[in-house]
Amino acid sequence: MANSNWTTDKIPSQQGKTILITGANSGLGLEASKVLSKKGAQVIMTVRNLQKGKEAVESIKKENPNAKLDLMILDLADFDSIHKFSDEFHSKYSQLHVLINNAGVMAPQKRELTKQGFEVQFGANHLGHFLLTGLLLDILKKTPNSRIAVQSSGVHKLKQYGADIFFDDLNFEKSYNKDY
Repeated sequence: MANSNWTTDKIPSQQGKTILITGANSGLGLEASKVLSKKGAQVIMTVRNLQKGKEAVESIKKENPNAKLDLMILDLADFDSIHKFSDEFHSKYSQLHVLINNAGVMAPQKRELTKQGFEVQFGANHLGHFLLTGLLLDILKKTPNSRIAVQSSGVHKLKQYGADIFFDDLNFEKSYNKDY
C-alpha cells in the first residue's frame, strides 16, 4: 500500500454520530476518543477503572472543552459487567454509529482468569468483545450505516509468539507462558 500521508485532518465531521470505544482511557482508545470528539462525535468512553477514566476525560476536555463525552464502566473480563453495561447503554442511547472494540489485556506475568473462569487474554480480548458486540447488535442494526471496528496488535507477527492458536488448550490450563 502506498503511503498516502494520511492524517486525522482527513477524517470528516462526525457531528451527530455516537461512537463507543472500549479501553478508552489510554493508548489507541484515548487517542481515538480525542480525535473523534474533536470531529464532533458523541464518544462513549468505556473503562474498567473509573479514576483513570476521569483523568482521561479531563485530559481531552483540556484540549477540547466542547467534547461530548460519556464515561461508562465496562470490564470485558466480567460477563456480568458486560450485561450491566449493555442494559445501561440501551437505557441511554437509541443509536450507535461506530463500535470500536479496542481494549485488550496483553501478556500478564502469570495466568489470570476472568470472573467466569476463562484465561484473561482469551476471555477479555475475544469473548468479552464478542459478547459486547452481540448485546449491542440490535442498536447497531437500527442505526443506518453503522460500523464495527476491531483493533488488534501486531504481536502475532513476532517470531517468538508464533501464529498458533492452541485449540487443545484455549484456556491455557495445561500450560501458561506469557510469551505465547
